Amino acid sequence: MRTVKEKLFKHKKQYFIMVEIYETGISAVDDNMMGGFYPGIMSSIFGEPNIGKSVLCMQLAYKWAGEGKKVVYFDTEGMPSMQQVFWGQKFKERFNTDKEPTFITVRNPEKLFNILGRDFSYEVDKESGKIGRIAIIKKNIDRRKKDQSDPNILVRENPDIVIIDSFSFITKASIGSMTSILPARADIEAKLLAIFGEWMDDGGKFLLMTHHISKNPTNPQDVGSIEGGNFVKYSSKVIIHLHHGNKEDRESFGQSYRRIRFVRKPVMSAEDSEYKWFGLQLKQDYGFTEI
Repeated sequence: MRTVKEKLFKHKKQYFIMVEIYETGISAVDDNMMGGFYPGIMSSIFGEPNIGKSVLCMQLAYKWAGEGKKVVYFDTEGMPSMQQVFWGQKFKERFNTDKEPTFITVRNPEKLFNILGRDFSYEVDKESGKIGRIAIIKKNIDRRKKDQSDPNILVRENPDIVIIDSFSFITKASIGSMTSILPARADIEAKLLAIFGEWMDDGGKFLLMTHHISKNPTNPQDVGSIEGGNFVKYSSKVIIHLHHGNKEDRESFGQSYRRIRFVRKPVMSAEDSEYKWFGLQLKQDYGFTEI
């Protein structure tokens, strides 16, 4: 984590503001994103199952927690507790810290909305099975009760960083993935992102999400794109694709080889290409590192 000066221009005058950057410690990421992740920007990582999305997010969560940042980590897929303990210990040793993120397991949108201080409900048409009216109501707070805490964890705990692993799974697992349900899923996900967007408006806040991968089954050359529809895709100003690499890569670097590409980042220069890959390694007892 570091602070940099960002130059602004207004009416031919120069202004400087201090911007805090969340460095990853992985040069392939930091060097391609002007130093790291920037606050106020929704960022996404997507890839195939067992590619290491959760490990990468845990690695970043422990790094940032060790630097004094308050990190809330929403686990929507039920990460095995032994895996969480194993990597947690490894990352504490790696970053020389005894601090850790706040882990919260959330398996359905009702619980997540409740944690965010909202009551959530929806109606299902019995004949078609389609989801109808979706109701999300902000919970009231009795300001006269001094000991009453805010039901919204973003207000109550005021985290610097929120990680949702994975964002697309929380609606897919509980509501389904049938074509007729996709509009309702998109609506729920849009409402969730609106809540996190409001939280980030306070300044200095950062949201990182993981997503499943969507591929065209008729095109074997399709490397995939982010799952979750256009709204999720366009809301993420940083999109990183984590990939196993091709056969030649694995023969050269081994099964621990991974590669990433930047589908989107805040500033794309003429030399940038969303199909340019950068190599990483996922070491069993260490996490992600450079080749």
